Amino acid sequence: MIRFKDIPIQQKVTLVMLLASASALLLTCVAFVGYERVTFRRALVRDLTALADVVGQNCTAAIQFKSETDAANTLRALQANPSVTAAAVYTRDGTRFAIYARPDNPSVLPATPQAEGHRFERDRLVLFRPLLLDSKRIGTIGLQASLQELHDRMRTYGGIVVLVFVCAALLAVVISYPLQRMISRPILGLAETARIVKEQRNYSLRAPSLGHDEIGLLTDSFNQMLHDIETSQSALQEANRSLQAQSDQLINTAAILGSSSQQILSLSTQVAAAATESATAVAQTSATVEELRQTAQVSNQKAVAVSARAQQTEQISQRGRQSTEETLAGMNRIRQQMESIAESMVRLSEQTHAIGQIIATVEDLAAQSNLLAVNAAIEAAKAGEQGKGFSVVAQEVRNLADQSKQATAQVRGILNDIQKATSAAVMATEQGTHAVEAGLKQSIEAGDAIQLLSKSVTESAQAATQIAASSQQQLAGMEQVVAAMENIKNASNQNVVGARQLETAAQHLNEVGQKLKAVFEQHKTRVLSS
Repeated sequence: MIRFKDIPIQQKVTLVMLLASASALLLTCVAFVGYERVTFRRALVRDLTALADVVGQNCTAAIQFKSETDAANTLRALQANPSVTAAAVYTRDGTRFAIYARPDNPSVLPATPQAEGHRFERDRLVLFRPLLLDSKRIGTIGLQASLQELHDRMRTYGGIVVLVFVCAALLAVVISYPLQRMISRPILGLAETARIVKEQRNYSLRAPSLGHDEIGLLTDSFNQMLHDIETSQSALQEANRSLQAQSDQLINTAAILGSSSQQILSLSTQVAAAATESATAVAQTSATVEELRQTAQVSNQKAVAVSARAQQTEQISQRGRQSTEETLAGMNRIRQQMESIAESMVRLSEQTHAIGQIIATVEDLAAQSNLLAVNAAIEAAKAGEQGKGFSVVAQEVRNLADQSKQATAQVRGILNDIQKATSAAVMATEQGTHAVEAGLKQSIEAGDAIQLLSKSVTESAQAATQIAASSQQQLAGMEQVVAAMENIKNASNQNVVGARQLETAAQHLNEVGQKLKAVFEQHKTRVLSS
């Protein structure tokens, strides 16, 4: 499919004129047809309204006297207007009073009146108007008109529009032909001149100028461009002749540059080989120094570890010495407590002995009370009736003496148990005291041994710290040596890289010299051929 921008300019101009004319004509026809349609509908509504008012006024008497025949005769007079297809008269209460319908159009209005006014349907106009008598509404009249005349008129207008379009298109073609020649002729002449200049390389040609409009300005600019190109070509030929002489000099210079670059290349290759050997030796030395540094680092780490362990051992010995001192203090407190317990047990034994004496006294008292109770019972028996109360008291005293004797026996048993437990506690206290004294003696001996061990560990920690410091200094020295060797290694590598870059640059220089020589030779050949 050919696009609009690819078709010839003559056809473009023709199409543009046709499109412009058709667009203007189409808008005019649409506006005219629309105006005619609106005007016709307004006139139809106006005429139908006037007709409804006239017919309704004639039907008022028939409605007033309720004469349906007169109303029907009045509506039948509408046959004179072929556009009216139906009519109806309604009373005030909305009852259809009389109707009219054309024979060729059997449609009638509805049985009840609709809202006042008009409305357009698909092929007809329906109108309802009130019937007034002395300004009082007595009914409604409805008319129905056909829109066939409007449709016929629109079809006629359509045919006219098509005919006008055809005539306008033919007229536009006739008018556009000389116009497009006037527009396209200078452009075609300019295009033909450009084609000849392109094919023949003849910049002395000029395009004919046919006016002073934009196309004329374009033609003058094109001719000026051809003049500038012709002048530039002449200057370029002169420059080529001058460049040929300079190219001969440059060829000689390139030959000299090629020989010099070969010498530089050989020297740079030797320098690169020497730098590579030096870098290899430095790398081996750097590896050896690195191994020594790692050995020193391992020694330093071990020395630091020994120092740390010695410090930990010293701390442990300090804590052991403190624990021993605390143990001695605890043993002394235990010994004091054992002595206090022993004294308390002795006092408890003395008190139990005193309690035993008190219990013996209580037993004697119970025996004497019992004897007194027996004597009192004897005296009461002698007294007869007067001694009965005393006999009861004597019996109670005797019972109390027996209870006191039993309680005393129980207390004596408990006191014997307490004495046995006290004796066992005293023996255990004495044994604990001996054990505490033995533990105290051993704790003193352990404290002395830990003191000696702490002193020895402190001396060992100080020696390990000095060893670690010396090892750290040695490691720092080795780090400095490694850094120096690394700098030497980097410098050697840079020398190697520089030598290789120099060798590469010399190779490139040699290649550039050869290419430059070849380019000058080719340029000289082209200049001679041109």
